Amino acid sequence: MRFRAGTLVHDKLKKEGLKASDDSRRAVLLVGPPGSGASLAARVLSLMGLELEGPAAARGTSRQISEVHDHLLAALGSSRYDLRALPRDWIESAAAETARRRLREVLESRLERASLWGAHEAALCRLLPLWLELLDEAGVTPCLAIAVRDPLEAAAQLADRDGLPEATAVALYLDHMMAALDHSERRARAFIYHENLLHDWQTEVERAASELKLEWPRGIEPPRGEIGGLIDSGGQAEVPVRDGMAELAPFRWATELHLALLAGGDGSRRRTSRELDRLRRNWDTATGLYLPELSRLAAEREVDRDRRAAAERRLELNARQLEELRRELAAATNGLDAEGALTARLERAGRLEEELIDLRRRETELQARLHESELRQTRLEHKAQRTRAELDKVQHHLTRILSGRLFRYTRGLRHLWYRVRRHG
Repeated sequence: MRFRAGTLVHDKLKKEGLKASDDSRRAVLLVGPPGSGASLAARVLSLMGLELEGPAAARGTSRQISEVHDHLLAALGSSRYDLRALPRDWIESAAAETARRRLREVLESRLERASLWGAHEAALCRLLPLWLELLDEAGVTPCLAIAVRDPLEAAAQLADRDGLPEATAVALYLDHMMAALDHSERRARAFIYHENLLHDWQTEVERAASELKLEWPRGIEPPRGEIGGLIDSGGQAEVPVRDGMAELAPFRWATELHLALLAGGDGSRRRTSRELDRLRRNWDTATGLYLPELSRLAAEREVDRDRRAAAERRLELNARQLEELRRELAAATNGLDAEGALTARLERAGRLEEELIDLRRRETELQARLHESELRQTRLEHKAQRTRAELDKVQHHLTRILSGRLFRYTRGLRHLWYRVRRHG
């Protein structure tokens, strides 16, 4: 049989004589299986003025409770989508004590600000005994609001949102709802029906408040536009159940459970209790038979999820490496362009060097020709000097002749000779 920790907590408090709950301080625990519409109900109650802690609260409260639940489930070797039962003595474990200490801090800080406070989180279905124990120790009256939705619709949402198989999603709904019903036994509780919330939210939240003996902080007249917008966005999902699947035991039991809860809402509590006991026995028998296989499949799914995460990390690493290679290729391409420009410059430098060598050769030739010309000039200058020296000697000899006596005595003969040559 399933371990009913809610009853155990109640008996423990009675045995140990702990202080009774104070009706002036209350905590609304909004519980519901994944996909049950608890998030929509949480937003509506938050807009009704309830200070609600949880991921779906409308005022953007922290995820502190979700983190505590995740750490606790992980320490117990479980997870949110694990269909295996928690260890029988989990509430006495060191992990539960750590979670209890952290949740007690959250509870005390919230109750300092308001006498009516609430919490909403999907894992509350399975961890409800811990919360009930904390509230009883603090003298706070727990009021449980259980979100109820057609399980096939809830399974459709889980399959679409989280990619769960239909049968797994329905089994998850059954397991969480059975846990919520077991743990909330002997406690003040009310059901919030998703379909009623969509069609007449005002009547639904008013009925839940009446059954829990509560008054919402903002009464029953919150801004209609705000809640109307939430209702419009929370429409029902289509039910993608394949032919023949609805006849399988989990689907049939889920439908019967939903009908029983609907009947309970109409006041037929005794008949509803008998129907729930029958379904609980069937579910306990089924989990005993199929739990090993479900555990194996869940473990394989976790392994596949880890492999997928590792593959995604490898893909991300490969993408980064590819990007680095692209940058290196671009740099190399730029380098090749620069190398081409350098090669062109080197070729031009080679041509200039050849031209320089040719110029140097021509310069050498010109220098040789210049040297030869200088030598010729020197020889001509020496020859001119000799010629001038000879001319000076001739002029000196001529001067001596012209100034001599013989030249004067022969003057008549030279004149006669000149006339003879002239007249022939």
